[in-house]
Parts: sequence; C-alpha cells; structure tokens
Amino acid sequence: GLVILSVTNPPSPTQVGHFTRPPGSGGFTGVHLSSDGRIAYAVGGEGNSDEAFRVISVTNPAAPTLLSGYADPQRGESFADVAMSPDGTTAFLVGRNVGLQVVDVSRETSVFYVSEFHELIDDVAPQATGVALSEDGNTAYIAQHGSGMRVVDVSGVYDVDDDGLPNWWEVLHFNSVTSASPTDDG
Repeated sequence: GLVILSVTNPPSPTQVGHFTRPPGSGGFTGVHLSSDGRIAYAVGGEGNSDEAFRVISVTNPAAPTLLSGYADPQRGESFADVAMSPDGTTAFLVGRNVGLQVVDVSRETSVFYVSEFHELIDDVAPQATGVALSEDGNTAYIAQHGSGMRVVDVSGVYDVDDDGLPNWWEVLHFNSVTSASPTDDG
C-alpha cells in the first residue's frame, strides 16, 4: 500500500495515513506526488493487475481516496515506475514487458491511454525498472534491469494527433483526443 508520513519532526516521522490495495494485488513500486501535494500517482502490483496505475487524492492525508486507475490495455502487466510531465497532465509509466506507456491524467477521475513506446523500449530494455523526464518533459530516461539506460524523445506525445492542440485541452473541451482545429469552439 501507500503509507503517508509526517516529517515535521525529521528524526521521528509519524504515520498519518495509508492507502491499502486489494488483497493479492501486491504493493506499490513507485510513487510521484503532484507539485501541489494533492495527488499521489502510484504504480505497482503483481502481473495482470486490473489497475496497475492508481491516482490517489491525498488532500486529507489521514484518509487518502482512490480517484481513478489504469491498467495496461494490451498485456495486463504491472508498472514499475512513474514520472510526470512538468505540467502534471501526463504520466509516463514503465514496467516489465510494457515498455513506456503514456497516460493523460489531466482529468484525475478519468485517466486514459495516449501512446506507447513498446517495441522501441522492449527491443533494448524489456525489463524497464525506472523512468525520469528531462526538465522540459521532452526526453525520457528509462532504466533497465541489468543493462543500462535508454534515452527516448517523447516530445510528440503531448499532441498525438498533430493538430496543434495539446491532448489535455482536447479532452477538456471535446471529451477525447480529436483532430480538432485551433479555431473550433470547445
């Protein structure tokens, strides 16, 4: 599960809350806290997890609440780590046999799949264990168990349909990523 600690007294941290996963689903292996401290993005689970990526409200640390979840749509595998785009609207997930998956989290209660780099990553790093993004969010650094790191240009995932509008804006105004034009009303 996810344990929330108070470190107001660093030599003696105290538990203030926890979020428990369903029995048999395994623990979390990676977590990222939103820049405003309201949302925890957590990954993990035992293979074929129905929701290997969880979006959890930690606004009330004593009682964290599940907002939404996401599972690998094709392979049903668990994720090992998560990194967030600089604007907090896109999650980058890695794990065994899933490569690098990109998920839109601009609507915290309804996350959705955007893109993936499965073949690119799996040919070189099938056992991805960690992910970090460059400061501008355009480059992903993928750690692989046993054989180093892969560097991937991910700049194209913020506008997957190449219409000049960011994915999060299209979802907000059109409820999905569409081939809208910047002059369309939303």
